[in-house]
Amino acid sequence: GGTIESREFASETLVRETLEEAGIVIKPEHLVLAHVLHKKTNSGQRITLYFKTSLWEGKLRSKEPEKFKKVVWFPLYSLPKNLTPTVAHVLEKYRRGILFSEFSSK
Repeated sequence: GGTIESREFASETLVRETLEEAGIVIKPEHLVLAHVLHKKTNSGQRITLYFKTSLWEGKLRSKEPEKFKKVVWFPLYSLPKNLTPTVAHVLEKYRRGILFSEFSSK
């Protein structure tokens, strides 16, 4: 994920960050909003937009090996057990067709 830069739309941020971090080229017109999360933490609050796409170019790879040694595709219903609480929360809501949720990690 990444932060929206000045004068950037959310879809432009996603396109840029996906290429920078995963080496995949996606197009804004192929993005579908999957979930909106309002999250509270000890350091503040944030709204995160989650998108999905089924069209991309390139091969998935970690372009930030200091953060992610390797990246792998998983079927939605066969995910690893070591997901972060936030990711597990968002994916559960997505599977249930819930577009918006709130989550506190305080």
